[in-house]
Amino acid sequence: MQLSSILLFSAASLAAQIESYPKLDDGTTIETFPLYHAEDQIALECSKRQIDTGEHFFNEKGDIIYIPFMDCQETKKPLELKYNVDEQIACTVKFEDRLYHLFQLYLHQDAPFTCRIPVRPDSGLYIPLDIQVRGNIMESHFDLDPNIAIQMFTDGDGTIISSTSFSTSVNTTRIIIGDTVKLNFNVIWTSLKKIVPEIPEQAQTTQSKLEQQKYITSYTLPDRRNQKVLYFFTAVIGALIGSVVTTVFLYKRLNRKLLQSYSDKLE
Repeated sequence: MQLSSILLFSAASLAAQIESYPKLDDGTTIETFPLYHAEDQIALECSKRQIDTGEHFFNEKGDIIYIPFMDCQETKKPLELKYNVDEQIACTVKFEDRLYHLFQLYLHQDAPFTCRIPVRPDSGLYIPLDIQVRGNIMESHFDLDPNIAIQMFTDGDGTIISSTSFSTSVNTTRIIIGDTVKLNFNVIWTSLKKIVPEIPEQAQTTQSKLEQQKYITSYTLPDRRNQKVLYFFTAVIGALIGSVVTTVFLYKRLNRKLLQSYSDKLE
């Protein structure tokens, strides 16, 4: 068998194995559901864990049980994000017995702080949001970094692609059971760049070329070089505008002085 034939067969086999993610058990994919719009509310859910072992709770179907994020005293409801809105969110929580012991597990990395968010509104399709908190566990208390970044990634058109979260400061707060602590969330949204590889005509299977491209679509971070160029031109334009304004101001001031001097001489 010729090498070209082997490569074409491999490409076709790979394309046939690629599936859309995420999708429901019945095969429904995200394209079926509506898109997010700016400032749409997004609820966070986190896995329910046993406080002694960190193991998941499961329902009768064997699925992991997710419950709403901790209630924030500021809003009297669980933490919510706004689609495509960078913001600082204060969420004050009370570390009662259950929550205190859960955070001991998170800090000791015996169990991850695993949450999830809907890819699109009311879709039942989720992507994970793992929150990496840090601190020190002592016998009588634990120290927790209360400053947490949440980085959200979208396709720029209303679909959430990925997310991550982590502690961001070098300071900690001492916490014992019963303490009330303000957690500071810094939420940042980034639109990713879509990459759709071209599939050779010979590599197509029974699926259409358009469908294959849809299945193997991937995303990458935007090109920072383009942003630097944009920042450079913005700075240059700003400097030019500033120079023009300054020149006009100085010209008017000098002109007034010359007129005043001329008037004084006439007198």
